[in-house]
Amino acid sequence: MDQVTRDRITGEYLKGAVIKDKQAEGRTISKGLEKTEKPSLQLTLDTDIKKAQDYLAKMEFNIGKDKTGQFLIDGRMGCLTSSSLIIFQYKMGLKLTGEVNRETLAAMEKCVKEGKKYSNIMNIEGRDLHTIDKTKFRNGRYDESKLVKVASAEKKPGVLPEKVAVAWALMVQEAANDPKIKISRFLLTGDISGYRSYEMQKECKRIYGRNAATPGTSNHGWGLAIDFNVANKRS
Repeated sequence: MDQVTRDRITGEYLKGAVIKDKQAEGRTISKGLEKTEKPSLQLTLDTDIKKAQDYLAKMEFNIGKDKTGQFLIDGRMGCLTSSSLIIFQYKMGLKLTGEVNRETLAAMEKCVKEGKKYSNIMNIEGRDLHTIDKTKFRNGRYDESKLVKVASAEKKPGVLPEKVAVAWALMVQEAANDPKIKISRFLLTGDISGYRSYEMQKECKRIYGRNAATPGTSNHGWGLAIDFNVANKRS
């Protein structure tokens, strides 16, 4: 029976073979044989994400609202929660991970107790941010554990260098001010839709041919390109 998977480049749901990347922590890239509908998935809500969302809402960060106009505290790392978290970590001088951790929750709790709001935090001058130094690292050969996790349309997040992740987060928050814009389209398509290892670049080239960059030359290998969730008509 064919496995239903999501193409991390195009965002389409496909039936077909799945190619495993042994050098990228078991992540996969799909080679679709036919298009299909999005499968029904039961998502696991994260209590730590809900805590972070509660703190961010109290500080008046834009994490999204439900149909009743209440802040969306649902335990999901969506586009607005992810961008708010990254901006908070950046402005507060925390380690930029894109993940909810004890240090971040403690800083959020402290800010809430002190009555700090989004406007106060945005006035803080953040530290210098890094990108991948092309003079020290080869394309697609960077340590991904040092990159920032960014929300994707899949369960696994994508990763980006600090400077790119913060630029993405600020862009999302600015776009959220326009009600005509579908924010879910700013999600990364999948976990290789930001930074892309050399091995994954080779797989993309093999699958997509001339539509993919030559391995070792892709801007994804520097974490300077993003595949957005625009192909998903449901977004």
